[in-house]
Amino acid sequence: MRSLIVFVALAVAVQSVDQELVNEFTEKITEIGMKCAQETNANNEDIAALVGHQIPQSKEGKCMISCVYKAFKLQNEDGSLNPNGISDWMERLEKSDEDMYGKLKQVIDECLKPENVLPDHCDTSVKVSSCASETAKKVGLGTAVMNL
Repeated sequence: MRSLIVFVALAVAVQSVDQELVNEFTEKITEIGMKCAQETNANNEDIAALVGHQIPQSKEGKCMISCVYKAFKLQNEDGSLNPNGISDWMERLEKSDEDMYGKLKQVIDECLKPENVLPDHCDTSVKVSSCASETAKKVGLGTAVMNL
């Protein structure tokens, strides 16, 4: 479940990031992930897919991603995207690791665009997740940072 929020997960995976920020994020994502799994009726296969850095095949699993994005205010209740949703986390990251902040900002700018919004909120979150994974690799964050 920790890989659900690609944006912040990318940031906290780097050693130079403040350990307090890492711990706080890990606790928060675990809490939200469990809540969203229950709310969306995601099953064990969905959760296993997410833990394995894969997009779940079921609607419930895809909606779990949207639920988490909404909890972190990356996605609004109407399904639109909010690039400023994690501004508190980003401010703290900038103080901890400016290089990582810059790379993560590129991911946010690329993936949280209005053209990535689809009619279905769950499909939007899947599109954003895929974009974030691809863009992270392009800006030098690589796959290793996904292994939280």
